[in-house]
Amino acid sequence: MRFPFIILIFLIPFTAQAQMLKVKARYLEFSDQSVSLTPFYKPLGSHFDPALTIGGELHHLNTQKSTVFHQVETTLFSHALTGSGIALSTSIGYRVKLPLGIFTDISIGLSGSAFISGRESFSLTESGVYERRMPVHALIGVPIDLGLGYSFDKLAIYVRYRYQVEGNYTDILPVLPGSLLGIGVRQTITQN
Repeated sequence: MRFPFIILIFLIPFTAQAQMLKVKARYLEFSDQSVSLTPFYKPLGSHFDPALTIGGELHHLNTQKSTVFHQVETTLFSHALTGSGIALSTSIGYRVKLPLGIFTDISIGLSGSAFISGRESFSLTESGVYERRMPVHALIGVPIDLGLGYSFDKLAIYVRYRYQVEGNYTDILPVLPGSLLGIGVRQTITQN
C-alpha cells in the first residue's frame, strides 16, 4: 500500500522545519462521531460513538492577530456502523486571534484510517463453509475543520467540528461522509 509512504513524504519537510520553529503546541481532544450524508453533525437521535485525538501543532507564521499552523494527529475511534480503528491525519490551517483570548480556526488536510468493521463478515471457504472473518479496511480521507476556542496564557480550550469524506469504503458505498464534534485542550510550548 502506497498511502503511508505518501504521508511520510508529505510530513518530512515539516518535521525538518520543526527544529527551526520557536512555537509548538500539543493537544488532546474528545469527540463524538456521526456518519451522515449531510455535512452537519446529528446530535439528536444518534448514539454516542467516541473518538480520542492526540496531536501536535507547529506554528509557521505567528503574528499577534493570526497564525498559520500545521497539525499532525492520531485518532482512536469506535463507531457502531463503521467499526473501531485508528486514523492518522495532517492538516494546514489558519487561526484568527480575536480580542479577549477568543480564536477561530479553519483547516484542511489529508487522512488515512484503518478499522475493523462493526458488522459481522463471512467468507466462503473452498469446502463450502462460511467462516467468520474480521477484515481490516483502509480508507483515505479529506478532513475540513472549523474551530472556536478561548486561550489563556499557554493553555487553550476549544470546540472543533470536522467534516470528512473518506474513499474506497465499499463497492456499494464508495464514499463515506462523516463528522466529528469535539472538545479539546491545547498547550503551547515555546522554545528559547
